[in-house]
Amino acid sequence: MRTPTERVALYEFWIQSLKILLEHHCESLKEAKRRGIDIPHIPGDPQCGFFRARLVRGGPWVVARIYLAQPVNRRGELAGDEVLKCEIAGVEYDPDAQWLFLCDRPISEAEFRYGVGFRKWSEDQRIHIPKPDRAVDWMNAPSPTFTKPKRPRRGTYKRR
Repeated sequence: MRTPTERVALYEFWIQSLKILLEHHCESLKEAKRRGIDIPHIPGDPQCGFFRARLVRGGPWVVARIYLAQPVNRRGELAGDEVLKCEIAGVEYDPDAQWLFLCDRPISEAEFRYGVGFRKWSEDQRIHIPKPDRAVDWMNAPSPTFTKPKRPRRGTYKRR
């Protein structure tokens, strides 16, 4: 009987690094290290967790995750091999190649879920958000519109 790896063991590095960022009000592990805070050792192999990254310099922040795909049968046993996967902005990448770019900026799972949901919602609503694989051109970016809902003219309501 092969049992899947427990979630707590998989996400141990991510949990420790997220605690450090929240306790010391740092934006990244690099900033925490510059302040002299003892951070967990970043191993050479990818660890499971939720992160944010930029795909290109000057591009928008996108959410990313590294997770272990565990095919499980009805009895809770592994039905196949556990495979480490990486997803950045909804696109699959090689976790080994992306680990050094992701390990510095962990985010909470709620932030990850919000980022995924916002991207899907903006695509459905056809709202302009910057493409993650291109740098943002601030000179040609559309300006935000803040319009108030139109009020009906006077006299259009029927009085009783």
